[in-house]
Amino acid sequence: MLPLTGHAACEGHGYAQELPREPQSAAIARRFVSDALRAWRLDDVDLDNAAGLVVTELVANAVTHVDRGPIRVSICHRPTTRRVRIAVADHSDAVPLLRAADRDAETGRGLHMVNELSGGRWGTDLPAVGKRVRADLRVGKIDTPATSNGSIAV
Repeated sequence: MLPLTGHAACEGHGYAQELPREPQSAAIARRFVSDALRAWRLDDVDLDNAAGLVVTELVANAVTHVDRGPIRVSICHRPTTRRVRIAVADHSDAVPLLRAADRDAETGRGLHMVNELSGGRWGTDLPAVGKRVRADLRVGKIDTPATSNGSIAV
């Protein structure tokens, strides 16, 4: 794990890891996130499970929808807000959208899960190159959605 430096949102408590854009990276990202939570003594099983699901979905989206370059997984602990931010950066500027999946579709529900687990606190940043999709998870309990009408609070 590499310390994440120069990132104001992390309040000095973050790690980052570059991974190849391949399906096996989801398992590596889950271990990475779990290791960071343990390093911060955030040994909450619900938080660990939620963080694992979120990072798996964000990595899977990058692997599925981006055609070049590695991905960068980061995790920040923001003690003053009691949140953990998980982010995956890639080389595409295509912004993921929360949309209804067809009833019989085998895909299209992952961002709904991220939305639920983060209580609607997720979004996309567009740096100079690519994008960074992030989700904030509450330390101590899983959030409930910030909105109930299907809109996204970011």
